Amino acid sequence: MSSFRTHIDALVHAALEAANPERAVQRYLAIQEGVLAVGSERFALSDHTRIELVAIGKAATAMARGALGVLAGRVSGGLVVHPETEASPAGWPSHVQRLPGGHPLPNENSAAAGRALEARLADVVADDIVLVLISGGGSAMIELPAVGTSVQEIAAITRALQRAGADINELNCVRRVLSRVKGGGLLDLAGPARVVGMLLSDVMGDDPAVIASGPIVPSTTTVADAVAVLERYGLRDEIKILVNVRRKDSGRLTAAPAIIVGANALAAQAVQRVAISQGFHTRIVTDRLCGEASDAGRAIVADAIREQKTGATPFCLIYGGETTVTVRGSGRGGRNQELALSAACALEGTNHIVMCSFATDGIDGSSTAAGAIATGDTSKRAEALGLSAKRSLANNDSATFFAALGDAIVTGPTGTNVNDLVVALIGGPAS
Repeated sequence: MSSFRTHIDALVHAALEAANPERAVQRYLAIQEGVLAVGSERFALSDHTRIELVAIGKAATAMARGALGVLAGRVSGGLVVHPETEASPAGWPSHVQRLPGGHPLPNENSAAAGRALEARLADVVADDIVLVLISGGGSAMIELPAVGTSVQEIAAITRALQRAGADINELNCVRRVLSRVKGGGLLDLAGPARVVGMLLSDVMGDDPAVIASGPIVPSTTTVADAVAVLERYGLRDEIKILVNVRRKDSGRLTAAPAIIVGANALAAQAVQRVAISQGFHTRIVTDRLCGEASDAGRAIVADAIREQKTGATPFCLIYGGETTVTVRGSGRGGRNQELALSAACALEGTNHIVMCSFATDGIDGSSTAAGAIATGDTSKRAEALGLSAKRSLANNDSATFFAALGDAIVTGPTGTNVNDLVVALIGGPAS
């Protein structure tokens, strides 16, 4: 276990390679003999068929690059909505527009991207194909507010729900009502054209209605449904915003075909393969990890200690999913570092157990790290620096804590997003 950092670096790399957006798209896309193949779906191409490319989310650029590599000159135009911090790639084709979108909350850039999408799809016809590439972050990066609201109000409601600890289904319930892109809105904007999606999933269960709030899946969510979510969290000021919202029902009754090209489970399997090659016994415990990050951290430590007592070491436990954080302090961090900090408290005094938790998009909450590593001596090392693991956890200040120890996992923005992964490496006897 003395080389645990080497092991962890290799496992993080394996996860990110498995979620590579460009290669994921190319595995499921082909064009030949007048037919466009997207997974098992087939679309006939005439001489007049236009293929419009729409890519939204943290992996938008890479997914679009993958599609352009396969479709070559058949793409008539497109729109790529990418993270605001992303630099423009060299040699990008001029007929595919690139626009930045806000994240983690929608902003004016998100609204501008929404208007650009509406304009681009305004003249598509029934013979055309709109190929929609969707990845995590898409909910915030592109927005067309519903009648009666604004992008600022959508951001305020989203922020309040996130701080209250709302899960992804609750967030989407509200966001679909507030938007003309989400909940089948993009499908409506595409009018009579044929629409097909390729999705890099960042949600548990890989439901196309949940990924980026389901832009190509018609929604039956009502304003009353959204109000019920806000009432659940006591967000009375936010309920007032919904009073004037007019959510238009989708004009299409069925969802567009949606092919999942990358997901958390695939990344977890890649981690497992590498861990086995490193000599670990392994088990993927779940790809649906959820709940409070601090609770998850303690639970995973308990799993690791039980596994250590069986004597079948070295062992690697793998968890995938996405936890939440109910913010009560004024610190800086994210769900992965919060989970790791909680684990550090629970691991105090133990030997031969190393845990790491990281976001596959490389950005954990309000920090610049992807996640963090925790061991049995993390708390003791922190004390030598004048830090308290328990106080930092209470203040939701995990990023400051792990940065000071040098135990943050820093990848930079990865250009992909298939949720989070947690790995527990177990060696030696229990102590």
